[in-house]
Amino acid sequence: MIISRSGAAIDYGVIVAGAVFGIWAWSLFRNRIERPAALLLALFVTLCASSPHAMGSRPDMLTAEGVYNHLGYALLIIVFVEYLRSPPAEGLAGGVSSGVICVLTFLLKPSFFMAAAALIRGSSFFPTAGVGNGSASWWA
Repeated sequence: MIISRSGAAIDYGVIVAGAVFGIWAWSLFRNRIERPAALLLALFVTLCASSPHAMGSRPDMLTAEGVYNHLGYALLIIVFVEYLRSPPAEGLAGGVSSGVICVLTFLLKPSFFMAAAALIRGSSFFPTAGVGNGSASWWA
């Protein structure tokens, strides 16, 4: 029974959110970076979102404290990679993904929204065409 009045329902929700974020990350990363790196980074997003312990603490100290921080970090990783490496023909997928991430981070914690908005706005100062293919044309 997935819907219950116990604390386990929160854990199930966090695991489902981690899986959704991992699939979302894989679908965005696979065209931006090499496949093995994209897979490892998508797994990292999944583990970061669904981690049962506080960041920086020992792995045997489990807690549900700060779940929103884990989810926010996972979303910021997706935004960071999304704007660091842009595929040649992206269409609306990047804008829709960034918009959904901005809405989710605003509802999750406004400070994560400010970080996501700063990453998105900062990417306009450095066009990704030069960053993605290794040329230094964006410096000029």
